[in-house]
Amino acid sequence: MKTLETFVNEQYSPKAAPGYISMIKRYLNYIGQKSTTAGYTEILEYIGHLRKLELHPKSLANNLFCIKIYYRWLNATGQRADHPCQHLNLQDQINKKIPVESLYSKETLNELLKNHRNKRTLMQRRDQVIITVLIYQALTVQEIAAINTDDINLNEATIKAKGGYKQKARILSLQANQILLLHQYITEDRPEIVKRNKQITLDDEAALLLGDTGNRLLAGAVNKLINKRKPRHERLIPLKIRQSVIAHLLKANNDLRIVQVFAGHGRAGSTEEYKQTGLEELKTLIQKLHPLEKT
Repeated sequence: MKTLETFVNEQYSPKAAPGYISMIKRYLNYIGQKSTTAGYTEILEYIGHLRKLELHPKSLANNLFCIKIYYRWLNATGQRADHPCQHLNLQDQINKKIPVESLYSKETLNELLKNHRNKRTLMQRRDQVIITVLIYQALTVQEIAAINTDDINLNEATIKAKGGYKQKARILSLQANQILLLHQYITEDRPEIVKRNKQITLDDEAALLLGDTGNRLLAGAVNKLINKRKPRHERLIPLKIRQSVIAHLLKANNDLRIVQVFAGHGRAGSTEEYKQTGLEELKTLIQKLHPLEKT
């Protein structure tokens, strides 16, 4: 019988397939043994769960798209005769404008990097690696989950980002403090985490970042991981971290084309959406100092 991975890789491009598989696994991890028999109600419940995580409407639509792929695979392999969500479409409004005024400050990002602690010592450096690639390389969670150990070149101080649904593949420079961190994680911590995997696959062996059970880390786990034990009002959204990094680079007058390549944007217009005019910045500061009453 054709595996899910084979089915997805046959249907979609090499860039898109890993992200789709990751979102399907996130759904399967949530819904458990009911996945093959789940109906419309259970799928809506999962979408409601994603909304509580404050996912962007586009991400919600992408997750539903991947759930539909999963049930098409069940149909194609004879495991199920019907498709429970084939005609389900979400009505969440997608606002393509980047809310620059509500992005995270450099201080907020530095606090995350400085103060994050995992009570399991073995996982602390893994978490730090994840946080640094969020803040220094502005990778998406899908790109982070897809990193393999051979995508890291410590001699040349580079990391390869494979790209995804909207991002182009690119090779980015590592910061000086990441080099030692990655070396220690790869040589000391990762081998110990691998031992927790009782049925290791070739994909798990290749993965740089592993979950607590030694399997490749799922993209959906990044949000939970960086916000563990944080009150709701202090939680940070990985996508918003990426957007903040890009916006700060533009605000520091870095060349638009350079930032475009850094972010993996296919169009310069996508990068320009992160620009904040002086007037917008002034309005934001005024609102913080003295919120205007709406009439």
